[in-house]
Amino acid sequence: MIKPFLTRDISLVMQFWIATQEERYPKSVRTVLDGYETVMKHYLEDDALFCYEIEGQCVGYVALTPQMEIIGLYVQKSHRYSGIGSALVEAMTSKFTQVYVTLAEQDTGLMRFFASNSFALVHVDHGTRNQVILQYYQEERH
Repeated sequence: MIKPFLTRDISLVMQFWIATQEERYPKSVRTVLDGYETVMKHYLEDDALFCYEIEGQCVGYVALTPQMEIIGLYVQKSHRYSGIGSALVEAMTSKFTQVYVTLAEQDTGLMRFFASNSFALVHVDHGTRNQVILQYYQEERH
């Protein structure tokens, strides 16, 4: 079940978000984590987070900035590849029409995921640290 994200969910979400980040970026996760919980609490007030709940536990979430950028889409490892991520993206894009996500060049799995969820490549930026950032915007639905 998808529901608006509640303050009581922040501790659990932070636990599995940290685990996900440590898995993906083991060398740089500490710098990313500084202040993240404060940022997440700010977005809670903006009603721009959704939680996927199973048996009363949040097992995945999607977070959106005020600029309509998806800054977090996380599903607990034990629940991945079950449609939860797609359901969260659908919940977010049905509420907000101009949503985008910025991905690093090496995130090919995420690129395929967002492409399969009606996002299209619109911009490539050769940014700092020689990373290519790919941005996807939600395609217009007819």
